[in-house]
This record gives sequence, C-alpha cells and structure tokens, in this order.
Amino acid sequence: MAKWGEPPATWDKAALHSFIIRVVNSVLHDNDLESSPINESQDLFEQGCNSLQATYIRVAIAWTLCQAPTTKVQFKHLPTRVPQNLVYYHPTIPSLVAYMDAILHSVEEEAAGEPDRSTRTTENMHMLVEKYSQDYPTHHPIGTKGHSEILLLTGSSGRLGTYLLQNLLCDDRVDRVFAVNRQSAKLRLVAVNISEEDLGLDQELLQEICVSITSIIQNAWRVDFNLSLSAFGSNIQFTRSGLNLALKTQTPVPAQFIFTSSIGTVANWAKPGPVPEAPLTDPGLAIGSGYSESKWVSEQLIIAAAEQRGLKATILRIGQLASSIQNGAWNTTDWLPLMPKSGATFGVLPSFSRCVSWLPVDKAAQSIIEVMHGRATESRVDLTYLNVAHPHAVHWDLILESIAKTLHCELVPSHEWMQRLNESADRPTDIEGNPAIKLLDFFRRACASSEGIEDNRGYERKEAMGVPDLETAGARARSETLGQLRPLDQKDADRWLAYWINRGLFSF
Repeated sequence: MAKWGEPPATWDKAALHSFIIRVVNSVLHDNDLESSPINESQDLFEQGCNSLQATYIRVAIAWTLCQAPTTKVQFKHLPTRVPQNLVYYHPTIPSLVAYMDAILHSVEEEAAGEPDRSTRTTENMHMLVEKYSQDYPTHHPIGTKGHSEILLLTGSSGRLGTYLLQNLLCDDRVDRVFAVNRQSAKLRLVAVNISEEDLGLDQELLQEICVSITSIIQNAWRVDFNLSLSAFGSNIQFTRSGLNLALKTQTPVPAQFIFTSSIGTVANWAKPGPVPEAPLTDPGLAIGSGYSESKWVSEQLIIAAAEQRGLKATILRIGQLASSIQNGAWNTTDWLPLMPKSGATFGVLPSFSRCVSWLPVDKAAQSIIEVMHGRATESRVDLTYLNVAHPHAVHWDLILESIAKTLHCELVPSHEWMQRLNESADRPTDIEGNPAIKLLDFFRRACASSEGIEDNRGYERKEAMGVPDLETAGARARSETLGQLRPLDQKDADRWLAYWINRGLFSF
C-alpha cells in the first residue's frame, strides 16, 4: 500500500477523519497543492471522482480496516465484505468516516448502509423537490408566435442527443437551434454553467434566447447507474434553470418544455398492468439508482411548474435504447455489450422467458421531434406524460441466440449465469475480460426481479431484466415513427455484435 494509504496511528473518529482526508486528497489530486481542497460535505463524484479512483479509495479503506485490532479477528474476510460500491453508497467524507467507525464498533450491517437507505433516500428526494420547486418566475405574454420552431437543446453530444440534433437540423420546420456544445450555420453554440441561475448566460445572449425560443428539449444528464442521488445535484439544478428559462421567454406562451426522463423512474412498479402514461408521484417507484431518483425529482419540478405557472410540458419516460437501425453502433460500455463480453469468458449467456422492447436510438429521436411538433400546435397548455418504448416486444432469447452462437456461448437460466458472475467477483479477476462485474449490483437486481414476477391479481410482467411493461398508446398516437416501427430481429443483433467486434470489445 502506498504511503498515503497507511493506517492511522489511532482509531478514534478524529484519526479516521484525517485518514480519509489523506486518502481522498491523494487519490483525487495526487497531492497537488494547487488543486482545490475537497469539499467535505459535497458528493465526491460531483468533485470529479471517477470509478477507478473510487476503487482505489475502497481498497485503501478495506486494507486499513484489516490492520485495526478490533477487526482482525472479527472479520477474517473483511476485504471482500466491504461493498464494491462503497464510495457510491458513502460519497462524502463524513459518510466514509462513519462507515469505518461503524465497522470498528462491529456495526457491520449499519455500516453497509442498507437498512435505512430507502428511507433516507426518499427523504432526500422530497427535500430536493421542496428546495427546487419554489418561486417559479411568472410568464409575461408578449408578441405573436411565429410559424417556425426555434429550440434550445441540451445534451446534443450524447447518444440520443446526436440523433436529436441531426433530425432538428434537417427539419424544415425548425428555423434555429441553440445547443450547448455544437455549432453550424443553423446551429448556435451556447456555453452554459449548469449550476448557475439562467445557466450562467450573459445578458445579451439570454435576451436573444428569451425573445426567440419556442421549445426546450432537456436531454442532458449524467449517465452512471452506480452514483447516488447526491451526485446528480447539478443536473437537478440544470432542470430548474431550464424551467426558469422557459417561463422567462418573451412570447405569447412559455416555451414548451420536453424532458427526456427514464423508465427507471418507475422501475419498482408493482401494480397490475403496464405503467400508465400519467404522473406517478410515489418516490418509491424510482428508488435503487441515483440516476433514476434524480430523474424522478426533476419530473416533480416540471409537474410543479406546469401546475403553478401554466407551462406546456411533456415528460417522456424512455425505455432501453438500442443502436440505430443503420449502423449497429451501441456503446461498448453499456450494460448489454458487457454481458456478452463476460459471457465469452464464462462460455454462457443468460436466458429469460421474457421479452424486450428496446427502441433504436434514431427512431427514438424521430419520435421525440414528432411529439414536439404535435404539441406545438395544441392550443391547450397542460402536462403530458408519454412512455417511449418499442411498441412490438420480442423474446429475449430471439435476440441473444444470434450473439451466443457467434461467441460459442450456451444460453443458460439467468440465475445460473448470475451465480457464475457472483463467483467471479469473489476472486481475483481480469476486469478487462469480465467487465460485467463493474455492474454487479445492477445485474443482481435485474436478474432477481425478472424471476417469478406475478402480482396478487395474476398479472405477470412481460419484460426481461426487471423492466416494467409500459403503456405506449399515447406515444404511438403522437408519433408516426413509433406507429410504423418493425420489430427487432436477429439481423439487428448481428449488427450490434459486428460493431462491438469492430470496436475491439472481443479479442478473437
């Protein structure tokens, strides 16, 4: 262990605090004296901590706890019992200190952070809604609406955002697009600070946007399913700033606000039938991932703005996005490609007796823009919820069979595949050859919730990986693309696999 990871001289809370500060500063800043000091109360991931650094911090804490007199005998296998996601569960200096102190006093279950995590998270979600849903600006109608759409698009460089931008720039009904990080003749580059009021825009640019934009598509979001809710504070602030901007527009009505939310906000849906296209205000539906919890918080901010200020808003619960129809490009760090990558190591892939409703990302972008244009022509001002997923579900094994055949893998029951993945996480493993262990908790939840899901009225979910079924009638009625979409088939899976092979995911 490096010098910065050496155990404290004593084991009281003050010494543990100094130890954690030393470790975190060394890992995040490499003892760079010119770096900004760590904010002890702020989420470490909001301060630049990444997954590799979180691993270093966890290893230092686990190794140090083994040196403590009180833990040497009690927890013989302590390093493997310290949660893999320790820093994600305890992302601040005080919470890491409290974790170590709890372990040293034999309060292992409490230290793991599980018993009251849901309760604490629910309270934090409500607190964030209360904090960010106050004092919305009042819209003052001015002028008349033009015939063309002028948009502000956030998140234009991401997977979905790239296709949104492409479609908007090719759309004759769109006159201009303001985007955060792209520029062309039709596109205006906008640099923003997502944590500042009015997005940190200078007054001249703010005025130009306020007198022209007719729609805002809020698509930017941090994508990391390991992070806790506190790591998404700036994203929630960004949503509130976008709502303020929509209400400050100097147009006959506020700019319509379209939010690309996630199916994760209803991940724990347990009622009979599919999830309706309607507001669902129970935070318990989203508990389990900081990503989905923060999306739920932002949904509530939008609902409040619509109710308090008459904002025309559309919240899109978007399901799993597949690659585009054209090129098979599916990010190699996403959960699906990590599964066959690890499967090639084990020689097996999971089989589910359920379906998938994965929507090609280019078709998702087209459908969102169709919804935007349709909503723009509606005279009524209201809140609309739409569930955006593939309208034609196909069996999981139909998709995975083709991948398994190419990789010479056997399809086995999901619990058997999960058992092999669990076993691989308990021993030294080449993470390059078995990257699925980085999402171990995600796969555990998904596989567990995919088995035997049937409620007391006899309704059984159709979707695999613990994903709830979605009602999509409203989205299909508003999007010609969704209404005419063909089902996925093995040719799509072949395109994905060809892309992953071309990107070097597999070594053969």
